[in-house]
Amino acid sequence: MSAEESKKFTPTWRNTDVSWYKKDLPEINGPARKILEQYSAINPDKIASHLYEVRTQAGKIFPYPSIGNWHFLTLGILDQPRYPEILSRLQQGQKVLDVGCGFAQDLRQLPFIDLDLGYDLFLDRAKLPSTNFIAADMLDRESDAKNIIGQIDIVYASQSFHLWGWDNQVEVGKAVTQLLNPARKCLIVGYQIGAIVPRETQKAPTKDGKTYLHDSASLQKLWDEIGEATGTKWTVEVSLDEAEIFRQFTRNWTRMCGGGFRLLLKAWDR
Repeated sequence: MSAEESKKFTPTWRNTDVSWYKKDLPEINGPARKILEQYSAINPDKIASHLYEVRTQAGKIFPYPSIGNWHFLTLGILDQPRYPEILSRLQQGQKVLDVGCGFAQDLRQLPFIDLDLGYDLFLDRAKLPSTNFIAADMLDRESDAKNIIGQIDIVYASQSFHLWGWDNQVEVGKAVTQLLNPARKCLIVGYQIGAIVPRETQKAPTKDGKTYLHDSASLQKLWDEIGEATGTKWTVEVSLDEAEIFRQFTRNWTRMCGGGFRLLLKAWDR
């Protein structure tokens, strides 16, 4: 989302004086610290000030919950059951697409790798060419995403599908399917916020205010509809992730959108 687009949202969604916008930086350990110190070559004593500066820039564009609670420092792809398979397939020359990559922190974990904020965060503009990124609206079939139709083997889609209502999720799913390599068994993985009782809410910080929150049955139904429209067949695998960072993230969405959802859904493949 551009700064200009974010102006369309009500002040409520742009407010940083809320409980989920954490002022204090959490302790940075593990993979995130390793990337910042070894990959980005940031002095350990300067990591905190660097992260505050980049988070402030991002918050001015739009203070998403994942920005407000520092969730962008969590490398969720490491928790994917299929992570070893993803690495193996990449070593074979297959291609991965991170849909709605945000700062693209997960891509940098693989490792290889708008978008300007990601460069600001990881200080790797010289290492990672901008041609690795496409700024595109997944609902616009004429966007630059059309340049990679049929080229993608693995899609990583986290914290993305729950940003749309049912109808737009179907359209995005159809667009994603179009990008997949028809010659291979393709894989789509990720995690989304779900619901004990699946439903569409109209209180979300999205362009149309809608977001559909799934359980395992509704997610399979969604991909059945996408499959019927695209001539593909999908088997959905769902598990719950109860890590504290994800529980915190889900509670933030509950406060913002007025829902009671607290399930995280991840992993589906064809």
